[in-house]
Amino acid sequence: MSLEDAPGTCKRMDFTTSMGGSNLTGLLFLAASGLAAGACMGSLIANFVYRWPDRLAGMATGRSRCESCGVVLHMADLVPVLSWLLFRGHCRHCGAPVSGFYTRVELAAGFIGLVPMAMLPVVPGIAVAAAGWMLLAMALIDLDHMILPDSLTLPLLVLGLLLALAMPFLAKDWPGPGIGRAVAGAVVGGGGLWLVREVYWRLRGREGLGLGDVKLMAAAGAWLGPEPLTWVLLTAALAGLAFALRRGLALRSTAAVPFGPSLALAFWVTVLLSW
Repeated sequence: MSLEDAPGTCKRMDFTTSMGGSNLTGLLFLAASGLAAGACMGSLIANFVYRWPDRLAGMATGRSRCESCGVVLHMADLVPVLSWLLFRGHCRHCGAPVSGFYTRVELAAGFIGLVPMAMLPVVPGIAVAAAGWMLLAMALIDLDHMILPDSLTLPLLVLGLLLALAMPFLAKDWPGPGIGRAVAGAVVGGGGLWLVREVYWRLRGREGLGLGDVKLMAAAGAWLGPEPLTWVLLTAALAGLAFALRRGLALRSTAAVPFGPSLALAFWVTVLLSW
């Protein structure tokens, strides 16, 4: 009898059996569940981002209403993606156009929920999807307001450390780092980007990176460990360059460009592929 089978011992989760033997039906069910959960999360994320920075007041103002006629929206009006398609992007009460922002965010969040649930075992898939939803909210806020809020970056950092602390003991096939590598990754990621920020400030006399970017890089280190952070930075730099060029900015331009969306994308893709 092995130690894991001994009475009174706690067996660790085996991810190889958590998906029902990789059955195609089970895989499709998990992927569809991730898509549906993501679309619902997207509706919440879009509402949170749209009402930023008055987020606390905005989230507590009661029932959703049409911005044109003020009619209280019911379930038929609020089904993610489907309501917008069914009513052809218009309010069914007054006929006013409805912004496609919510639908685009719902689709993006649905994709973020679908992909890890299709590629990873259940528990890591849920973790990567949750990280992706938080990163999506950060990216959208940074695009509009040039800020990565502590209310999102710090919980993501703490969640990465908690997973690294607990999951290696609970799951024998946990793909993420242990607590030692997670702490090292957070220090290397956050400390390294902070050093870059300080050097740029002293050389150029202006801010090149925000502290939000530093905290987000620390969170990436907590989820990945120190080794993959080179890929995160390289991917983020290439994505940021493509974003700047798409906006028509010259390579020597001094115009401010949010780095958070590129860093968030690189963070999520690296976690997804490395896990």
